[in-house]
Amino acid sequence: MIAVIRIDGRIGVEKSKREAMERLLLRHKYNCILLPEKEMPKVFNIKDKVMYGKIDEKTLKMLLSARGKKNNKPLAAVKMKW
Repeated sequence: MIAVIRIDGRIGVEKSKREAMERLLLRHKYNCILLPEKEMPKVFNIKDKVMYGKIDEKTLKMLLSARGKKNNKPLAAVKMKW
């Protein structure tokens, strides 16, 4: 699993990069998404606007319990199978 975090704002971003970040749901600065490793080519176009790397299981559980959402509902309300 790869964590991708947007680190750049909206001003001065090329249209193609802005659209790529919209498709990945990275709409605001410091947004984070999780991608499977097979989808890494989607990140290469915007690699200068984001930070990315592998995420370990402990950090993943902490991130999902604190900020995770599924279908716009907090994960605390949704039963997750680990």
